[in-house]
Amino acid sequence: MDKPYYFLHVEDDPLDAEYVEAQLAEAGLPCEIKRVETSEDFRNALETRPPDLILCDYNLPRFDGLEALKIAQSTPQQAPFIFLSGGIGEHLAVECLHRGATDYVLKGNPARLIPAVRRALEESRIRRAKEQAERELAHGEKMVLLGQLSAGIAHEINNPITYINLNMETLKDYAEKLQALFNASRDLTINVPATDEELPRRWEDIRRWHELNDKRTRVLIDDLGRLAQETLEGGLRVAEITQRLRRFSRQERQEAVEVNLEECLETALKIGWNEIKNKARIHKVFPEVMPRVKGHPNPLTQVFLNLVVNAAQAIPTRGEIFLEVSRQERMAVIRIRDTGKGVAPEALRRLFTPFFTTKPAGEGTGLGLYVSLGIVEGHGGTMRAENAPEGGAVFIVELPLMTD
Repeated sequence: MDKPYYFLHVEDDPLDAEYVEAQLAEAGLPCEIKRVETSEDFRNALETRPPDLILCDYNLPRFDGLEALKIAQSTPQQAPFIFLSGGIGEHLAVECLHRGATDYVLKGNPARLIPAVRRALEESRIRRAKEQAERELAHGEKMVLLGQLSAGIAHEINNPITYINLNMETLKDYAEKLQALFNASRDLTINVPATDEELPRRWEDIRRWHELNDKRTRVLIDDLGRLAQETLEGGLRVAEITQRLRRFSRQERQEAVEVNLEECLETALKIGWNEIKNKARIHKVFPEVMPRVKGHPNPLTQVFLNLVVNAAQAIPTRGEIFLEVSRQERMAVIRIRDTGKGVAPEALRRLFTPFFTTKPAGEGTGLGLYVSLGIVEGHGGTMRAENAPEGGAVFIVELPLMTD
């Protein structure tokens, strides 16, 4: 037997709720139904267990259906939402659909209930399957991109590791030399006793020893601080690279958060730096206060990483990449422009088509821009490409601003 569906029914009339439950049972829809009446109970029920479907009366004693719809839309896993009401006119019903409701059914027309429920459940199943496939595709493309960058990342890590190892060998040598100097000094001053007649000669030996070794000792001690600082900086560099990689490669949490656009762009530049550093100089034009957007930082970082690496690869020898962030009306706008040759008009129309690539065979999957577009659209934004008047190509990402 299939696992029963879980429905939330926002209804203040127990008899109406029993009638709906009987209709669903008669239609052979296995379901568990929880009835709630207040906004507080509705919120608690949504947090406790995500429903497969929400049925909602429009006119409720303590809150109305549109408020319930807004609460449901604020949850990470948005379930289909069907208004089931006896007091909703056609004009209001259309308004509810515009606000995001899946359907509406009049209580006076119960024959529409079962078809509406079945259709909503099937559309929800298809949507979830599509979202899961897109998540898997996006994760796969991210792993491909990381694989392509792994040699460069290893090189970036290898540089600080190399001088950490060299510094540690030098520090070990310095420790042995300082230990030898310390032992010689102890022998002159403490370990070998001297008679009163020998003391003047012993002090002369100590003075000459210090004349010979003071400069050497000071050089060793002064160099210790420099070596320690370089080693510390190298370790911090490795830690920063690995931390950014871990954040980028891990699976994203489902709930949306406020995104630090500057951090996403900086992370993209650092991960892709080996591809960029020999091809382009970076110019950043960021506002003093960055636009606030809500979403998922890792996928957005993946988008920016894809775009900056593509920009570097589009430059034949040596050029420039411009990163600009601005605010236009209700959108945050991120522009990434290169000084390469631009994109041919016929290719420009197909850039976001799956498996289309302008790169040589074996150098691209043709999925990067397609996946990136899906991520941006999943955030309610848009992405487009065009040839910039200044030369080269420009990719423009627009994301809706956060509303307080």
